[in-house]
Amino acid sequence: FKNTTIWNNPTYRDLQGQYPVIFLTFKGVKGDSWKEAYEGFTELLLKNIEKLLSPIYASLTLSEQKWYARLIDENAKKTDYTNSLFYATIILERHYQKKVIVLIDEYDAPLINAYLHNYYEKITTFMNDLLSAVLKSNTALEKGFLTGITRIAKEGIFSGLNHLSVCTILDTEYSDKFGFTQEEVDQLLTNHNLFDKKNEIKNWYEGYIFGNTNIYNPWSLISCIKKKGDLDTYWVNTSNNNLIRSLITSSSQAVKNDIELLLQKKEITDKKIDKNISLRNIKKNDQALWN
Repeated sequence: FKNTTIWNNPTYRDLQGQYPVIFLTFKGVKGDSWKEAYEGFTELLLKNIEKLLSPIYASLTLSEQKWYARLIDENAKKTDYTNSLFYATIILERHYQKKVIVLIDEYDAPLINAYLHNYYEKITTFMNDLLSAVLKSNTALEKGFLTGITRIAKEGIFSGLNHLSVCTILDTEYSDKFGFTQEEVDQLLTNHNLFDKKNEIKNWYEGYIFGNTNIYNPWSLISCIKKKGDLDTYWVNTSNNNLIRSLITSSSQAVKNDIELLLQKKEITDKKIDKNISLRNIKKNDQALWN
């Protein structure tokens, strides 16, 4: 896919290799209890800190070596983990003489799971400490970027962090960055000798409108190309819809009637999308499902 317009855009291509990067996905941090979720967090942080810092261990100060040893020996305190990403940025910046980019995917997956299993308040405290440490007033940070399906500012995990720029799929900013645009799809299909199937592929996989941009389902498109143009429902079972399922189950009959109309490929209108609904209050608002 190196021939895509994204790869060839100098804005992105010239950034490669220019900054130390910390990349984490919280997708796998789950559990029926806070104890299980905490273990998931500690394992994830330990794995990534070891990968980042073991090659440059010699550049750690004595106090940093002691902190690192506590993590490796599994003798770490809670604060050793909540400060781990912050410490890593400090060390990486000093070693590489460049500020650090932090990328966190599915930041809210643990929050949604905790909400469904009734330990939401405990996890928000931990995540507030972890993410505020690395993202708030961190001089070693070049940029921080998080993705998720719930609105960040309302979840209470960024106490005092008031300089976030929140972009939803209703916004035009970055609307062409979370899937393939038509131009990119045309180029990919041409490169893989599948352009004759353009209309069929468009009918199957051009499933999103972000801002004012029509976007193709990226997983489905890549899977289809890999299978030499075989059309299939590749997106099925690729996401966790437990929260949506829970909201539909507990919704009013009027909402259920609207869902039935959608399943019949009919339209529903005049539904208010309130960006400010938080997980804490999501079941108190019968219209929250549309968010």
